[in-house]
Amino acid sequence: MLTYANVVGNQEDWANYITNVDMRDTPFLEWLSVGNKPVNVLHQFQADKYANPRVNAHVDGQPWQGFNSAADNRGVLKSYIQWFDNTTSVSKLSEDVSNAAGVGAAGELARDIKKRLKEMGRDMEVAFLGDQPAREGTNIQGYLTPSVGNRIAATAQAVLPVPTNFLTPAASIDATASGSLTEDIHRNILESIWNETGTNEAIVLWAGPKLKRAFTGFQFLLPSSASTQVTGVVTHQDAKSKTIVRAVNTYIGDFQEVEVRASAWIAQVTSAAAIQSGTAVQQFRGYYLHRSKWELRWNQKPIVYRPEFKGGGYEAAMDAICMLCGTNPRGEGKYAPTA
Repeated sequence: MLTYANVVGNQEDWANYITNVDMRDTPFLEWLSVGNKPVNVLHQFQADKYANPRVNAHVDGQPWQGFNSAADNRGVLKSYIQWFDNTTSVSKLSEDVSNAAGVGAAGELARDIKKRLKEMGRDMEVAFLGDQPAREGTNIQGYLTPSVGNRIAATAQAVLPVPTNFLTPAASIDATASGSLTEDIHRNILESIWNETGTNEAIVLWAGPKLKRAFTGFQFLLPSSASTQVTGVVTHQDAKSKTIVRAVNTYIGDFQEVEVRASAWIAQVTSAAAIQSGTAVQQFRGYYLHRSKWELRWNQKPIVYRPEFKGGGYEAAMDAICMLCGTNPRGEGKYAPTA
Protein backbone atom coordinates (compact mmCIF):
# COMPACT_ATOMS: atom_id res chain seq x y z
CA MET A 1 0.00 0.00 0.00
CA LEU A 2 1.28 3.45 -0.92
CA THR A 3 1.05 5.75 2.10
CA TYR A 4 1.20 9.56 2.14
CA ALA A 5 4.61 9.54 3.81
CA ASN A 6 6.07 7.56 0.87
CA VAL A 7 4.64 9.66 -1.96
CA VAL A 8 7.43 10.75 -4.34
CA GLY A 9 7.22 14.33 -5.60
CA ASN A 10 4.57 15.46 -3.11
CA GLN A 11 4.54 19.30 -3.13
CA GLU A 12 4.18 21.57 -0.18
CA ASP A 13 0.96 23.55 -0.01
CA TRP A 14 1.58 27.30 0.57
CA ALA A 15 -1.12 29.92 0.83
CA ASN A 16 -0.70 32.39 -2.03
CA TYR A 17 -0.43 35.47 0.17
CA ILE A 18 1.73 37.00 2.87
CA THR A 19 0.06 38.58 5.90
CA ASN A 20 1.30 41.42 8.04
CA VAL A 21 -0.18 41.85 11.52
CA ASP A 22 0.63 45.59 11.57
CA MET A 23 -2.04 47.53 9.63
CA ARG A 24 -1.45 50.98 11.13
CA ASP A 25 -1.62 53.90 8.72
CA THR A 26 -0.23 57.45 8.94
CA PRO A 27 -3.31 59.65 9.56
CA PHE A 28 -1.39 62.75 10.68
CA LEU A 29 0.40 63.00 7.32
CA GLU A 30 -2.93 62.75 5.55
CA TRP A 31 -4.48 65.41 7.84
CA LEU A 32 -1.79 68.06 7.38
CA SER A 33 -2.38 70.93 4.98
CA VAL A 34 0.17 71.10 2.16
CA GLY A 35 2.08 74.37 1.90
CA ASN A 36 4.41 75.85 -0.68
CA LYS A 37 7.58 74.08 -1.78
CA PRO A 38 10.60 75.01 0.37
CA VAL A 39 13.52 76.19 -1.77
CA ASN A 40 16.14 76.21 0.99
CA VAL A 41 17.04 73.96 3.91
CA LEU A 42 15.86 76.76 6.22
CA HIS A 43 12.34 78.09 5.74
CA GLN A 44 11.20 81.28 7.49
CA PHE A 45 7.64 82.50 7.99
CA GLN A 46 6.09 85.36 9.89
CA ALA A 47 3.51 85.31 12.66
CA ASP A 48 1.60 88.21 14.13
CA LYS A 49 -0.67 89.00 17.06
CA TYR A 50 -2.91 91.89 18.05
CA ALA A 51 -1.84 94.26 20.81
CA ASN A 52 -3.64 93.95 24.12
CA PRO A 53 -6.66 96.24 24.54
CA ARG A 54 -5.96 99.54 26.31
CA VAL A 55 -7.86 102.39 27.87
CA ASN A 56 -8.38 104.36 24.67
CA ALA A 57 -9.32 108.01 25.27
CA HIS A 58 -7.55 110.70 23.24
CA VAL A 59 -7.22 114.17 24.78
CA ASP A 60 -8.95 116.91 22.83
CA GLY A 61 -6.52 119.36 21.24
CA GLN A 62 -3.44 117.15 21.60
CA PRO A 63 -1.50 115.87 18.55
CA TRP A 64 -0.82 112.19 18.09
CA GLN A 65 2.47 111.03 19.60
CA GLY A 66 4.41 107.78 19.96
CA PHE A 67 3.19 106.14 16.77
CA ASN A 68 3.04 102.34 16.74
CA SER A 69 5.19 100.41 14.30
CA ALA A 70 3.68 98.17 11.63
CA ALA A 71 6.02 95.42 12.83
CA ASP A 72 4.89 95.55 16.46
CA ASN A 73 4.13 92.05 17.82
CA ARG A 74 5.37 90.40 14.64
CA GLY A 75 7.90 87.58 14.79
CA VAL A 76 9.79 85.12 12.59
CA LEU A 77 9.44 81.36 12.99
CA LYS A 78 11.76 78.92 11.26
CA SER A 79 11.91 75.29 10.24
CA TYR A 80 14.49 72.97 8.69
CA ILE A 81 13.88 70.35 6.03
CA GLN A 82 14.42 66.65 6.70
CA TRP A 83 15.64 64.11 4.16
CA PHE A 84 14.00 60.72 4.70
CA ASP A 85 15.16 57.56 2.92
CA ASN A 86 14.96 53.77 2.87
CA THR A 87 16.54 50.94 0.86
CA THR A 88 15.98 47.32 -0.16
CA SER A 89 17.73 44.61 -2.15
CA VAL A 90 17.19 41.03 -3.34
CA SER A 91 19.54 38.59 -5.02
CA LYS A 92 19.23 37.79 -8.72
CA LEU A 93 18.10 34.22 -8.10
CA SER A 94 15.53 35.34 -5.51
CA GLU A 95 14.08 37.78 -8.02
CA ASP A 96 14.38 35.89 -11.31
CA VAL A 97 14.10 32.20 -10.35
CA SER A 98 12.30 31.90 -7.02
CA ASN A 99 8.50 31.81 -7.05
CA ALA A 100 7.68 32.57 -3.42
CA ALA A 101 4.07 32.30 -2.34
CA GLY A 102 2.33 35.63 -1.94
CA VAL A 103 4.95 37.67 -3.78
CA GLY A 104 3.12 37.86 -7.08
CA ALA A 105 4.26 38.19 -10.67
CA ALA A 106 5.96 41.56 -10.08
CA GLY A 107 8.59 39.89 -7.92
CA GLU A 108 10.24 40.27 -4.52
CA LEU A 109 11.77 43.69 -5.20
CA ALA A 110 8.51 45.32 -6.30
CA ARG A 111 6.70 43.97 -3.25
CA ASP A 112 9.40 45.16 -0.86
CA ILE A 113 9.57 48.64 -2.42
CA LYS A 114 5.93 49.19 -1.41
CA LYS A 115 6.69 47.96 2.09
CA ARG A 116 9.74 50.23 2.48
CA LEU A 117 7.82 53.26 1.22
CA LYS A 118 5.22 52.69 3.91
CA GLU A 119 7.97 52.35 6.51
CA MET A 120 9.43 55.67 5.38
CA GLY A 121 6.02 57.30 5.80
CA ARG A 122 5.87 55.95 9.35
CA ASP A 123 9.30 57.43 10.02
CA MET A 124 7.85 60.81 9.04
CA GLU A 125 4.79 60.37 11.26
CA VAL A 126 6.93 59.47 14.28
CA ALA A 127 9.30 62.39 13.64
CA PHE A 128 6.45 64.90 13.40
CA LEU A 129 4.44 63.64 16.41
CA GLY A 130 7.31 63.26 18.88
CA ASP A 131 9.51 65.75 20.72
CA GLN A 132 12.19 65.85 18.04
CA PRO A 133 14.06 69.18 18.20
CA ALA A 134 15.28 70.98 15.10
CA ARG A 135 18.85 70.19 14.09
CA GLU A 136 21.15 71.81 11.56
CA GLY A 137 22.78 69.33 9.23
CA THR A 138 26.52 68.72 9.05
CA ASN A 139 28.81 66.34 7.18
CA ILE A 140 28.08 63.66 9.81
CA GLN A 141 24.40 64.19 10.63
CA GLY A 142 21.32 65.19 8.68
CA TYR A 143 18.89 68.05 9.18
CA LEU A 144 15.93 67.47 11.50
CA THR A 145 12.64 69.28 11.13
CA PRO A 146 11.09 70.41 14.45
CA SER A 147 8.23 68.25 15.70
CA VAL A 148 4.82 69.20 17.07
CA GLY A 149 5.94 68.40 20.60
CA ASN A 150 8.99 70.63 20.21
CA ARG A 151 7.05 73.60 18.82
CA ILE A 152 4.33 73.51 21.52
CA ALA A 153 6.41 74.73 24.46
CA ALA A 154 6.19 77.49 27.06
CA THR A 155 9.95 78.15 26.98
CA ALA A 156 12.18 78.91 24.01
CA GLN A 157 13.79 75.99 22.20
CA ALA A 158 17.58 75.67 21.95
CA VAL A 159 17.53 75.50 18.13
CA LEU A 160 15.21 77.65 15.98
CA PRO A 161 13.51 79.11 19.08
CA VAL A 162 9.92 80.30 18.80
CA PRO A 163 9.75 84.07 19.51
CA THR A 164 8.47 84.96 22.97
CA ASN A 165 5.20 86.40 21.65
CA PHE A 166 4.33 83.05 20.06
CA LEU A 167 5.37 80.54 22.70
CA THR A 168 2.51 78.37 23.94
CA PRO A 169 1.18 79.67 27.30
CA ALA A 170 1.96 77.45 30.28
CA ALA A 171 -1.77 77.10 30.98
CA SER A 172 -2.21 75.37 27.60
CA ILE A 173 0.32 72.67 28.55
CA ASP A 174 -0.20 70.11 31.29
CA ALA A 175 2.13 67.40 32.59
CA THR A 176 -0.02 65.93 35.37
CA ALA A 177 0.77 62.24 35.85
CA SER A 178 -1.53 59.97 33.87
CA GLY A 179 -2.73 58.30 37.07
CA SER A 180 -4.24 61.63 38.18
CA LEU A 181 -5.86 62.44 34.85
CA THR A 182 -9.29 64.12 35.05
CA GLU A 183 -11.61 65.76 32.58
CA ASP A 184 -10.97 69.12 34.22
CA ILE A 185 -7.33 69.04 33.12
CA HIS A 186 -8.45 69.05 29.50
CA ARG A 187 -11.15 71.62 30.09
CA ASN A 188 -8.47 73.93 31.49
CA ILE A 189 -6.30 73.40 28.41
CA LEU A 190 -9.23 74.19 26.12
CA GLU A 191 -10.10 77.30 28.12
CA SER A 192 -6.52 78.53 27.85
CA ILE A 193 -6.54 77.92 24.09
CA TRP A 194 -9.75 79.93 23.76
CA ASN A 195 -8.26 82.76 25.86
CA GLU A 196 -5.48 83.01 23.27
CA THR A 197 -7.47 82.53 20.07
CA GLY A 198 -10.94 83.77 20.98
CA THR A 199 -12.34 81.54 18.26
CA ASN A 200 -14.53 78.47 18.11
CA GLU A 201 -12.49 76.98 15.26
CA ALA A 202 -12.62 73.21 15.51
CA ILE A 203 -9.68 71.44 17.14
CA VAL A 204 -8.33 67.96 16.53
CA LEU A 205 -6.88 66.23 19.58
CA TRP A 206 -4.24 63.76 18.43
CA ALA A 207 -4.19 61.33 21.32
CA GLY A 208 -2.26 58.28 22.39
CA PRO A 209 -4.41 55.14 22.82
CA LYS A 210 -4.80 55.46 26.60
CA LEU A 211 -5.74 59.13 26.35
CA LYS A 212 -8.36 58.26 23.71
CA ARG A 213 -9.83 55.73 26.13
CA ALA A 214 -9.77 58.28 28.95
CA PHE A 215 -12.18 60.53 27.05
CA THR A 216 -14.67 57.68 26.88
CA GLY A 217 -14.40 57.18 30.63
CA PHE A 218 -14.60 60.80 31.77
CA GLN A 219 -17.35 61.45 34.33
CA PHE A 220 -19.68 63.73 32.43
CA LEU A 221 -22.30 63.34 35.15
CA LEU A 222 -21.66 62.66 38.84
CA PRO A 223 -25.02 62.69 40.60
CA SER A 224 -23.66 61.78 44.06
CA SER A 225 -20.55 62.38 46.15
CA ALA A 226 -17.22 60.96 45.00
CA SER A 227 -16.96 58.97 48.24
CA THR A 228 -19.98 56.87 47.37
CA GLN A 229 -19.80 56.75 43.58
CA VAL A 230 -16.68 56.24 41.55
CA THR A 231 -18.15 56.75 38.10
CA GLY A 232 -20.96 58.71 36.57
CA VAL A 233 -20.71 57.45 33.00
CA VAL A 234 -24.04 56.35 31.54
CA THR A 235 -24.13 53.84 28.68
CA HIS A 236 -27.09 53.65 26.27
CA GLN A 237 -27.96 50.45 24.49
CA ASP A 238 -30.54 49.70 21.86
CA ALA A 239 -31.79 46.29 22.92
CA LYS A 240 -32.71 45.30 19.37
CA SER A 241 -29.30 46.13 17.91
CA LYS A 242 -27.44 44.17 20.58
CA THR A 243 -24.74 46.88 20.42
CA ILE A 244 -23.16 48.85 23.23
CA VAL A 245 -21.67 52.19 22.18
CA ARG A 246 -18.69 53.15 24.37
CA ALA A 247 -16.70 55.72 22.41
CA VAL A 248 -16.13 59.47 22.41
CA ASN A 249 -14.94 60.74 19.03
CA THR A 250 -16.18 64.31 19.42
CA TYR A 251 -16.01 66.36 22.62
CA ILE A 252 -18.11 69.55 22.66
CA GLY A 253 -17.08 71.78 25.53
CA ASP A 254 -17.72 75.36 26.57
CA PHE A 255 -15.39 76.87 23.98
CA GLN A 256 -14.58 74.50 21.11
CA GLU A 257 -15.61 71.32 19.42
CA VAL A 258 -12.82 68.78 19.65
CA GLU A 259 -12.42 65.78 17.39
CA VAL A 260 -10.54 63.07 19.32
CA ARG A 261 -8.35 60.96 17.03
CA ALA A 262 -6.12 58.14 18.22
CA SER A 263 -2.53 57.97 17.03
CA ALA A 264 -0.30 54.91 17.20
CA TRP A 265 2.80 57.02 16.50
CA ILE A 266 2.50 59.96 18.89
CA ALA A 267 5.44 60.67 21.24
CA GLN A 268 7.29 57.47 20.34
CA VAL A 269 10.58 59.36 20.10
CA THR A 270 11.30 61.95 22.79
CA SER A 271 13.88 64.71 22.88
CA ALA A 272 16.35 62.16 24.22
CA ALA A 273 15.70 60.05 21.11
CA ALA A 274 14.48 57.17 23.26
CA ILE A 275 11.72 54.94 21.95
CA GLN A 276 8.67 55.35 24.18
CA SER A 277 6.28 52.89 22.55
CA GLY A 278 3.99 51.34 25.16
CA THR A 279 4.92 53.73 27.98
CA ALA A 280 2.67 56.30 29.65
CA VAL A 281 4.72 59.03 27.95
CA GLN A 282 3.53 57.77 24.58
CA GLN A 283 0.11 56.34 25.39
CA PHE A 284 -1.23 59.42 27.21
CA ARG A 285 0.31 62.18 25.05
CA GLY A 286 -2.13 64.58 23.38
CA TYR A 287 -1.85 67.57 21.02
CA TYR A 288 -4.69 70.07 20.57
CA LEU A 289 -4.19 71.37 17.04
CA HIS A 290 -5.88 73.75 14.62
CA ARG A 291 -5.40 72.43 11.09
CA SER A 292 -4.98 75.98 9.80
CA LYS A 293 -1.77 76.37 11.87
CA TRP A 294 0.19 73.37 10.54
CA GLU A 295 1.64 72.68 7.12
CA LEU A 296 3.58 69.92 5.45
CA ARG A 297 5.92 71.42 2.84
CA TRP A 298 7.30 69.03 0.23
CA ASN A 299 10.54 69.80 -1.54
CA GLN A 300 10.39 66.32 -3.05
CA LYS A 301 7.67 63.73 -2.67
CA PRO A 302 8.77 60.08 -2.44
CA ILE A 303 10.85 58.87 -5.40
CA VAL A 304 12.17 55.34 -6.04
CA TYR A 305 15.61 54.82 -7.64
CA ARG A 306 16.76 51.60 -9.32
CA PRO A 307 20.59 51.43 -9.55
CA GLU A 308 22.20 49.54 -12.41
CA PHE A 309 22.51 45.79 -11.84
CA LYS A 310 26.18 44.88 -11.31
CA GLY A 311 25.95 41.22 -10.39
CA GLY A 312 25.44 41.35 -6.67
CA GLY A 313 21.67 41.76 -6.63
CA TYR A 314 18.79 44.01 -7.55
CA GLU A 315 18.63 47.13 -5.40
CA ALA A 316 16.28 50.04 -4.86
CA ALA A 317 16.46 53.22 -2.82
CA MET A 318 13.74 55.73 -2.07
CA ASP A 319 13.73 59.17 -0.52
CA ALA A 320 11.63 62.25 0.20
CA ILE A 321 12.46 65.76 1.40
CA CYS A 322 9.94 67.73 3.44
CA MET A 323 9.46 69.91 6.50
CA LEU A 324 6.82 70.43 9.14
CA CYS A 325 5.82 74.04 9.84
CA GLY A 326 3.87 75.12 12.90
CA THR A 327 2.93 78.62 11.79
CA ASN A 328 1.76 79.92 15.19
CA PRO A 329 2.00 77.59 18.21
CA ARG A 330 0.64 80.17 20.66
CA GLY A 331 -2.92 78.96 20.14
CA GLU A 332 -2.20 75.22 20.46
CA GLY A 333 -2.19 72.91 23.49
CA LYS A 334 -0.49 69.79 24.84
CA TYR A 335 -1.01 67.12 27.47
CA ALA A 336 2.35 65.50 28.13
CA PRO A 337 2.64 63.39 31.29
CA THR A 338 6.03 61.92 32.09
CA ALA A 339 4.55 58.93 33.86
